[in-house]
Amino acid sequence: MYRTHRRHLAPQVTATIVDSRTPSYETEFHAHDEYMILMPRSGGMVVRVREEKSAFRINAACLALVAPGVEHATAATRPQQQHLALYVDRAFVEDCATRIGGAGTPPPPACGVWRMSPTLVQMLRLREELAGADADSRESPRLQATERLIAAECITTALTTANALPSHRGRDALLIHEIVAYLEAHMAEQLTVDDVAAQFLLSRRHFTRLFRERTGHSMIEFLNGKRLERAQLLLRDPGTSVLDAALLVGFETPSYFARLYRARFGRAPSQR
Repeated sequence: MYRTHRRHLAPQVTATIVDSRTPSYETEFHAHDEYMILMPRSGGMVVRVREEKSAFRINAACLALVAPGVEHATAATRPQQQHLALYVDRAFVEDCATRIGGAGTPPPPACGVWRMSPTLVQMLRLREELAGADADSRESPRLQATERLIAAECITTALTTANALPSHRGRDALLIHEIVAYLEAHMAEQLTVDDVAAQFLLSRRHFTRLFRERTGHSMIEFLNGKRLERAQLLLRDPGTSVLDAALLVGFETPSYFARLYRARFGRAPSQR
């Protein structure tokens, strides 16, 4: 688990970016004193907000915002990753809101996802160039000014464009879509409920309940059904043996595979 901190801003600093390339990045639930804005650069990120009781994913075309004090957990979607975590002072965010909408304009929501603007994409490229050009870049005035501009652009985007984060119901549907895609891509592996739940930052109990509600099956029932469908296609090739088909779709025991196949299709797998 990656050890994060409650506070990241030094005195008199309004915004700072932490460039994370930690392999297999994952955190436990935690909260920050500042606004946090996540921006994947290589690979995606899974963000889980404790209050929401569900997870959402972002890619390199998006940014995710989490307000101060909101408990959340984050994880990379693949072992090798890079993402930027931008921490912004509350007063700076409030000032941006006032400049955009006038006095009394509320700050961004507690959490949300927005598409990156073309301006923000250009700013991030500039920051990357500045960070790469100066060995002591953390103290560079140009880099610090660029990070403040990036923060202002992120807050402006959050205040002036639609939040792309769907409702609870829509988010659950997207999550199940992601889980099903994962199961289909990894069906040859020996997947367990605990492993897949952990992959999506869900407790076993919440994962099993949500999966059955959305698909009408347990994960193992659903996965075995997909495996059998794939095996049936493989067995249409006369050169594929029953043992090969079983192993290719993740069944380690041919007798178990044959029993499930017969129950599903009404004939033995050897009867093509």
